[in-house]
Amino acid sequence: ETTMEGELPELLKIVEKAQEICVEEGAVRVLSFVKIDYSPKGVTMYEKTYKYR
Repeated sequence: ETTMEGELPELLKIVEKAQEICVEEGAVRVLSFVKIDYSPKGVTMYEKTYKYR
């Protein structure tokens, strides 16, 4: 898993670019599984990963 922090439109652009690169490198199909943790107060990467440190 990869954890990213930021505004949703920017994060989705990163996912899209990753898929494009896979296709450019020869992939005939790309599956991306994305989990979104949203809170009106905000969620930090630290809050999501502290238990693994």
